Amino acid sequence: MMMSDNPLESLLDPLPSTTPKLSSKKHYELDRRRFFVLFQFSVLNCNQCLVWFSFSSCDQDIMSSFFGPLASQANINLLLNWGPIIGMLTFLLQYWLKWHRSVENTFDLPTVMKLSVGLSVTGSFLRLLPILLSTLYDDISYRQTTFAFCCYHICAILNAASGPLIMGSVSLLSATWFSEEERTTATAVAQTSNGLGTTIGFLNPILFDIKDSTIPSVSRVSYIFYTTAIISVAPLLCIPYIPSKPDHPPSRSQSEKANEVGTETASLKLSSTSFVVLILVCAILSGVSDGWQGCFQSNPVGIDNKAVGWIGFSNCVAGNVAAVVSGVIMDRVFRRRFKAAIVLCLSCALISTMWFTAQIQEWVVSTQTLLVVAISLNGVFKDACSPLFYELAAELIYPMKESMSAGIIVFLLNMSAGVMIFLDSYLDGGGMNYGMCGVLFIVILFVSAFVKEAYKRPSAFFDTQTNNG
Repeated sequence: MMMSDNPLESLLDPLPSTTPKLSSKKHYELDRRRFFVLFQFSVLNCNQCLVWFSFSSCDQDIMSSFFGPLASQANINLLLNWGPIIGMLTFLLQYWLKWHRSVENTFDLPTVMKLSVGLSVTGSFLRLLPILLSTLYDDISYRQTTFAFCCYHICAILNAASGPLIMGSVSLLSATWFSEEERTTATAVAQTSNGLGTTIGFLNPILFDIKDSTIPSVSRVSYIFYTTAIISVAPLLCIPYIPSKPDHPPSRSQSEKANEVGTETASLKLSSTSFVVLILVCAILSGVSDGWQGCFQSNPVGIDNKAVGWIGFSNCVAGNVAAVVSGVIMDRVFRRRFKAAIVLCLSCALISTMWFTAQIQEWVVSTQTLLVVAISLNGVFKDACSPLFYELAAELIYPMKESMSAGIIVFLLNMSAGVMIFLDSYLDGGGMNYGMCGVLFIVILFVSAFVKEAYKRPSAFFDTQTNNG
């Protein structure tokens, strides 16, 4: 009997290691704190963008009335430009921290959040100092001096430095804390929260009733800066309660990564053509889209600036909602079909943009309502792809850390945004409409032809073999 049992035991031994494929929920526990971590991360990410957008959230004449003659358009543009400039430089530090042997094991999500929130809080309160002095001594000159503008620029630099740290960690957050069926949704919420800052910024004049450059109205500009400083404190107080990781791995890929040693190379090698093409088209699309949205006011549509603002706001809101909904749908229905979803969504975005352009050129019936519908559909379908780009990129270069793929995307996004901000003075709305249509067509073509899906992260629901599409 002993001789006959041994062969059976040897045959049955491998079976337990395959059981996670059939019953992941039994083996991978989810930590309730994941929603708390996601919320604090999103607040920090949203406020980072809101701080960046503060000087551009009101009309330039209103800002000049409040901050004095130094608040010229060129100076305000420089405050915006610090975002991509410092963002690109910060990526190099981020890369070193994540891959340097002596610190790579300690550079986890709480460390990223601590660095980011520290930079954001320091910048926000430094920027608030001249405004507080003006209020305390009832003297507007305090907020209009050269020293005051040094504080504003230092804040912009510190806030810009915090951006890549937090924005480049969206995939790391979702992979560390969420299960496979929640991962894309978590990435969508975390990534979209940054754009939510711009969306809220559009409402600053309405929320604080800033109507014109009269003294009673202009005085409310300070509320914008008080608000961002207060919001920045919330994540600061909660960071100590965020652990580096959950008590139990939430997914098979995290479980196997925790047990693997030496699986990641010491240097980043972009050997995957699919990965290179994917992140490049993602960055180009984002940069051109930002430049296109900045040209809305020069579109010859015969509507007032307030209506143009609502058009831009509707585009942002539609995109934010669509990105989260897209993540939910991909997690629940179309798991591991990112490429098809990206091509489909961008095709719909192209059709919407062509309709918008046709209305601008008066080739078809055009009303203000139809323009808002067209631009909202563009935002829905274009931004629905955003979390899919991040998640597919993380799959393509696994077992490298998810934060590395997201960090590279953010670096290229900053580079693309910097180019478009520089070109903004030379672009007009009509030409950018055609350009946006052309870029969407090119991105669809390149994703279809040159991006091969490869889902490399181990899954409890799928075979670990690469799926090609």
